Amino acid sequence: MNRPEAILERNILLRLGQEADVLIAKNEVGGSFHGALAKQLCRECRAISNRYRFTAGLGTGSPDLVCLVSGTAALMELKSLTGRIRPEQRQWHEAAAKRGVRVRVIDSVEQAVEFVEEVRSGK
Repeated sequence: MNRPEAILERNILLRLGQEADVLIAKNEVGGSFHGALAKQLCRECRAISNRYRFTAGLGTGSPDLVCLVSGTAALMELKSLTGRIRPEQRQWHEAAAKRGVRVRVIDSVEQAVEFVEEVRSGK
């Protein structure tokens, strides 16, 4: 695993996963289900396609990590020091922020911990 963002993700999950009031998970954008499960899910959401494909995650442009801090959502977009936000990510983040969802671009474990502290304190 030599991708900086993958290493950052792992380290944040390990660090914040230890917090008693934090629930954190990877947003599986682009993950998908096929076959019988997908057929059932698609039927339930009235989105049946010819291939019976159901895509998981929050959608294109959504942040990498989904975090609940004492029940308050805090979404984290992970970037290496040289990483850049793509237009679809900026659009998703802005739409979420307009609806009161906290989204932050994070490039270190320390920033992730600070973000959680801000959410915890209600800032």
